[in-house]
Amino acid sequence: MYAPLQIFSSYSLLKNPNTVNEIISKAKDRGYQALALTDVNNLYGAVEFYHAAQQHHIKPILGVTLHVAGLVNTATAFPVICIATNDIGYRNLMRISSMKMTQDDQQLLSFNQFKHDLAGIAIILPHDSEIGQLIGTQTSVLNETWQQLTTLLNHDDLYVGIHPFLAPQILQNLTDFAQNNQAQLIALDDVDYLDPTDAFTTQVLRAIDTNTKLEGIELLRQQEGAHVLRPFHDIDQAYQATSTLRRAFENNEQLVDKINVSIAFKQVNLPQFVTPHEQTSMQYLEQLATEGLKQRLIKNKSSHDTYVERLNHELAVINALGFSDYFLIVWDILNFAHTHHIQTGPGRGSAAGSLVAYALHITDVDPIQFGLLFERFLNADRVQMPDIDIDLPDNKREQVLDYLHQKYGHRNFAQIITFGTLAARQALRDTARVFDLSQRDISRLSHTLPKNYILHCKKQSMKHHNYQSYWVNYRMAS
Repeated sequence: MYAPLQIFSSYSLLKNPNTVNEIISKAKDRGYQALALTDVNNLYGAVEFYHAAQQHHIKPILGVTLHVAGLVNTATAFPVICIATNDIGYRNLMRISSMKMTQDDQQLLSFNQFKHDLAGIAIILPHDSEIGQLIGTQTSVLNETWQQLTTLLNHDDLYVGIHPFLAPQILQNLTDFAQNNQAQLIALDDVDYLDPTDAFTTQVLRAIDTNTKLEGIELLRQQEGAHVLRPFHDIDQAYQATSTLRRAFENNEQLVDKINVSIAFKQVNLPQFVTPHEQTSMQYLEQLATEGLKQRLIKNKSSHDTYVERLNHELAVINALGFSDYFLIVWDILNFAHTHHIQTGPGRGSAAGSLVAYALHITDVDPIQFGLLFERFLNADRVQMPDIDIDLPDNKREQVLDYLHQKYGHRNFAQIITFGTLAARQALRDTARVFDLSQRDISRLSHTLPKNYILHCKKQSMKHHNYQSYWVNYRMAS
């Protein structure tokens, strides 16, 4: 089984227009049975890709294209493709990607930093890697760098990428290098986008990312790109041209055949809160909530029985659903904020309907006074994770995050990422900027965008690159 081993998606943010579903759908139509997703430095799209590939009966191959400091030119980052061959490799990929994405932006990742996390990972050096750049130059420097790299990584699954559409001299240089250094060549198709007409959209997208302006737009628009996902039949035929290419094709098949990664999607596993005096989580939560309610009701002349009855009911539901530890952890976060003079919001959303949250000072809204229903927040007949929004000042967030890291441990605490998409007008403005239009023209054209089109885009939740494609065509037509 053969697979393209380096494909980027729109999760390589502002670098590629391909959505995961588009990649899978076109790969299926073009005859592929296996496919790799290797976004730049991240695994953001791995789960979506994994599910989509399985639905289309395509073998999903999970990888990352890391930008790693060179061994000769240590101030420059070169691409290195890491492919998970088993479940251990996938976990190592997550570790390496997290290492890269959490380091300082000015710092380059080095091979030394992840050389001990390569179990279950195949490494491919593309033609634009440092080794690829050195091939065909000074032989002594190339051989020394290759020896240094192989010694450093000490890795069996180390390959150099090759494909039949490279210049003849480069193909010959790669063939000579492999023979002289016992290096394994592997078929690595050059796929930047899916179709020839996607080339211009990709250029516009990357110009937005780098905040540069495009020149010769009319000519660029008419040019069709060559770095596309070619039909499998064409690829199969192209790799039969020489014995070197055939061997690279076979190495690709052998690697793909041995890849076996399965992502286990477990049920929610909530952490346990460490309570004092060996109390259970429920006992400690009940103690805190009861004491907190007494403080809340000091100035309240309403019937205490109503509040106590409601509190006991909520505590029983929370305990039955197994969320006592969750409430204690949220209380811990707010308690830290309050004791360190960090302002918090009064509470919003359905959590405002919880008297337990009010008693714990998680919210400041009395749900009984305002007739708010606890069942909108937690319901024994519809089990789902509670959702409590905590508002903190921007200049104090790091202080709270540091506390959580220290208390619960770096491996037990993580932040999530949210992906924003560009609205139609913003996409138009960004695209117009790289076209070097004046602010006057940008404003004028922005107001000509049909309102129905904006509503349609919002309804369909289309990605930013769709807007840009529309704007490119709209501008040229006008």
